Amino acid sequence: MFLFYGIFLSTRETRQSPGVRSILLIPDLERILQPVIPYLNTSSVGSGLGTGQVHPAIQALGVKYAKGVITGGHSRCLAFVNAMEEVFGDFVMTDMNNAQQIHRELSKVLNRCVQFVVECRPLSVSMGNFVRYLKEQIAHLPLVLSLPEARKLILEAIDLFREKRLLLPVKEIAAIGSKLIGHGEKIVVYAYSEVVLNLLKQARNLGTDFLVIVIDSR
Repeated sequence: MFLFYGIFLSTRETRQSPGVRSILLIPDLERILQPVIPYLNTSSVGSGLGTGQVHPAIQALGVKYAKGVITGGHSRCLAFVNAMEEVFGDFVMTDMNNAQQIHRELSKVLNRCVQFVVECRPLSVSMGNFVRYLKEQIAHLPLVLSLPEARKLILEAIDLFREKRLLLPVKEIAAIGSKLIGHGEKIVVYAYSEVVLNLLKQARNLGTDFLVIVIDSR
């Protein structure tokens, strides 16, 4: 467990900043962040992003991205989707009856999270697709919804994206691709891909004997 987790575990509700729960940052945040994320502009955490306005799940995820704990486009996107699900699940507002304000605050929360993640590591293609998907879902929320109703729809949309765009394709690729590998064949792969790894594991589970040659790897 990273020390970063301990920094942001203490949270509280605030009336001054509507949106997600506030994060209690420690005074020497920059001293701790710089060795972990050398290229992170920590001044933005206290100004542009606003202290207390980036969810702990996003803070911790950003550190994992920067340290290379989570790599690969698919894994990074799945982790980001899960973190954003937690963010919107914790979303609160002081004025829960103002529908237009709900739209604005949801968008602000998303933008702050994306900005922080990008400062840790640029978005992958699939992560960019997810961000655009979320923005579209927020923009099309009916104005008559209450906050609990809006939050429920956003969480359902996130779950749908995860299942249809991330989990199901991996299963389908593995199911189809694993049957194309014959006994005694040599499979050459470049670098690391979680999707390819799942395919190879499924082929092996089917009882197929084959050789894998990795020509580049981290």
